[in-house]
Formats: sequence, C-alpha cells, structure tokens
Amino acid sequence: MSKLNVSILVIAVIYTVGIIGLLSPYRLYFQAATPLTLLISAGLLIWNHQEFNLRFFIFIAICLATGFFAEYLGVNFGLIFGNYQYGQTLGFQFLNVPLLIGVNWFITIYSIAVVMHRLKLPVYLSILIGALLAVGFDWLLEPVAVHYDFWSWENGIIPFKNYVGWFFVSAFLLATFVILKIKAVNPLAVSYFVIECLFFLVLNLASRLVTL
Repeated sequence: MSKLNVSILVIAVIYTVGIIGLLSPYRLYFQAATPLTLLISAGLLIWNHQEFNLRFFIFIAICLATGFFAEYLGVNFGLIFGNYQYGQTLGFQFLNVPLLIGVNWFITIYSIAVVMHRLKLPVYLSILIGALLAVGFDWLLEPVAVHYDFWSWENGIIPFKNYVGWFFVSAFLLATFVILKIKAVNPLAVSYFVIECLFFLVLNLASRLVTL
C-alpha cells in the first residue's frame, strides 16, 4: 500500500473506532485517547506533506504558539472566544490550557489551507472562505466538545463571540500560510478534513437522537 492509502486507512479506522467507542458505555476510555488521536493525525499529515523546509516548520510553530496564546487569553481573561474552561479530555494543561490545543489548531488550519488551494481562488477569497470553513468546522465541533468534556462554556451557552474569534484567528493563520509560501500539496489533507468533519457530524446527530 502507498503512504497515502496507509494514512487514510489509519485515520478512517481511528475515527470510526472513536465514534463507536464514544457512543458506548466505555466512552471515558476513548475520551482519554483524544490526545493520542490528535498526535497521530498531526504526524500523518506532516508525513504526507510534500515539501519540508524552514518555512513549513515556522508555520507549525506559529500555529502552536498562536493557538495556545489565543486559548490562554480566552480561558483566563474571557478574550477572543468568550468565557470557558477546559476539561480533562485534551490532557495535560499549562496555565489552564491543554498543551495539545495548538496541535488541534495546526491540523485544522493546515488541512483547510490545502483544501482552499485545491479551489484555485484569489488569495483574499481563499483566506476569507477558509476562515468561514473553519468557523463551520467549529460549529460542528462545539456541541461534541462540550458533551465529551473538551471544554465547557459559562452558563452552558456557546457565545457568538466564539465564532467571531475563530474567524479572525483562522484568517490570521491562513494568511500566515500564504505569506510563508507553504507548498499546499498534501494528498491526505482533504481526506482527513472530510473524515474529521464526518466524525463530528455523526456524533452531533447521535447526541440529538438520544435527546429526542
């Protein structure tokens, strides 16, 4: 099997097993595996990247730092996203923020950047639509994240401010991707983003059916 086929198979198996596990009575064990899932996803995306250079690693570093700093401001001061607190699902925390949250920002923004490159749009439209796509992804993510103790919102309400914050942070990182001239060629990225969106969509639908 090719590198791409192996990667798609691994991602598909992990997320399919994740859906089954999170909907089972043993969901706490599968929640605990979330950090490992993020690391494997990031590793496979990097493995399938087509051009390794200093700019690419600078982009990764900027995603990690920006993601962590934005979440630090949110958790500790209510800035950017609103008032929320992290649970234990995402693992070890520093300054009330999971260290792996920057990894989540990287894999999301990087995948979207590759998706937008495929569409061959003007740069400004690519950044705008890409940021809106990130907001749409967060809209799918939020109910699942709250349900499985990724994080929780003040009064249990996801504020509109959160989506505004997601738009601007995503636009900044997508613009950084463009400015650094990262080669947006990764045969896994589009498949990964689709699988990830389906993962959160299925869990959303399942949770709604349970509450009916």
